[in-house]
Amino acid sequence: MDPHLLTALVAAIGGVEDRAALDSTCSACAVALDVDGVAVTLTRSSLDESVVGASDLPGKRLKEAELSAGEGPCVDAARTGRTVATADLTDAADGQWPDLLGYLKTSPIRAVIAIPLADGEESIGSFNLYSARPHGLDHLDPASVEVIATAMGDTVRRVTAHLDGRA
Repeated sequence: MDPHLLTALVAAIGGVEDRAALDSTCSACAVALDVDGVAVTLTRSSLDESVVGASDLPGKRLKEAELSAGEGPCVDAARTGRTVATADLTDAADGQWPDLLGYLKTSPIRAVIAIPLADGEESIGSFNLYSARPHGLDHLDPASVEVIATAMGDTVRRVTAHLDGRA
């Protein structure tokens, strides 16, 4: 990713002041990274587990299905604190996420990268990129994605802290 674009995107993410702006922030990330969608899930908070931002409906629905099933790439990333990359969800789901398999058969999403978001040592959720094509995320630069995920994590912590009374 162009370093100037990366700097501008990180600055824009840092300027988000409220939860309502997270959807458009996810949309900007999707365009900048040339992916089909971006979503942010929150898994540890006094707020319910939820999708706090999504660039589009398919991504939001996949994240909601994962939270409901209690499994999937975003849930695994949040639980383990490690990035989960899946080049083809339909291939991976059969063995890794059997409770999600039924949903994935109808979902247009095929590839996912889920990066954990942390608040100190505690995992609070995940930053999720997705593609409608198997291997559709192979072009991404991991270092750039990590920088964007860190900025998004900082913003989600700050914005949600006001909602759950920590600010």
